[in-house]
Amino acid sequence: MALMIEIYTQRLRFVLDAVVVIKAHELGIWELLVERAQIIVPAIVVQDEAFYFDIEPGEKRYAINLKDLIDSGKIMEEAASLAELKNLDNIFDSITIEGLDPGETEALAIVKSGRLGEVFFCTSDKAAIGALALMGC
Repeated sequence: MALMIEIYTQRLRFVLDAVVVIKAHELGIWELLVERAQIIVPAIVVQDEAFYFDIEPGEKRYAINLKDLIDSGKIMEEAASLAELKNLDNIFDSITIEGLDPGETEALAIVKSGRLGEVFFCTSDKAAIGALALMGC
């Protein structure tokens, strides 16, 4: 019983791909997700991939400002080291690596490193899900 209470009181930790960040904004659940879980976003997603979302495509774009949330400590930004990225080359063939976008690659390197402890990687990309399975995670 004590273990179950501990599990339910811990905030789960998620490494999010850009598509999940964008979709959570589109669905209006981003704030709830940030409040209830520890969100970790790869640096590439923060710097190059998740800038806006559309509620109704073609109507209006809304800004995503991850940097303010990082600066306030509400979410974390993590960068994979060169060694962690190179480690993926030892696991995957070139076809698998080429099927991943940079944010997914960085997220997988972070997850594989284990330096963040137990985390869950969230993506909707088929190639990234397959790579995660190949890693045994």
